[in-house]
Amino acid sequence: MKTVALIPIKLGSKRVPGKNIKPFFDGTPLMHFIQRACLDAKTIDEVDVYCSDEAVQEYILPGR
Repeated sequence: MKTVALIPIKLGSKRVPGKNIKPFFDGTPLMHFIQRACLDAKTIDEVDVYCSDEAVQEYILPGR
């Protein structure tokens, strides 16, 4: 059986618009922290990021 991590990314925050792609810590976008955790997990076979805004595509880390 294959384990897939689905990461929903939302850019429409009312308090901090685009917060998931803005530089957060050391210039790293917030979404990279959850992506890295999923990519580093030995029990996850595939990591998929979902967002209705195509601007997120340039921030997706390469991997599984």
